[in-house]
Amino acid sequence: MADINHLAHESFKGRELGTPELDTAAAYIAKQFQQIGLIPGGDSNSYFQIWQQDVGLPKGNITLRNVIGICREPTRNSPGKA
Repeated sequence: MADINHLAHESFKGRELGTPELDTAAAYIAKQFQQIGLIPGGDSNSYFQIWQQDVGLPKGNITLRNVIGICREPTRNSPGKA
C-alpha cells in the first residue's frame, strides 16, 4: 500500500504525459523493480522502453517510456519448489 500511496500523492500532479512528475514516477517504479530482483526488460539493458510520439496539441511530439521488468523463471531451488 505504501507504493500506491506514494505514486498517488498530489505532488505527482496526476502523472500527466510528458511531465517531470511522470518521469519521477517511472524512476520510482524502476527502482522498486530492481529492489525485488526483476530483470530489466527495456532498451539497452535498462528498465525503460523509450520512444517519441505525437500526442496532439498542445504537447505535440514528446518522449514516452514504459517501465518493464521481467520475472525470473523459478528454479528447482526457489522457495516453494521441490
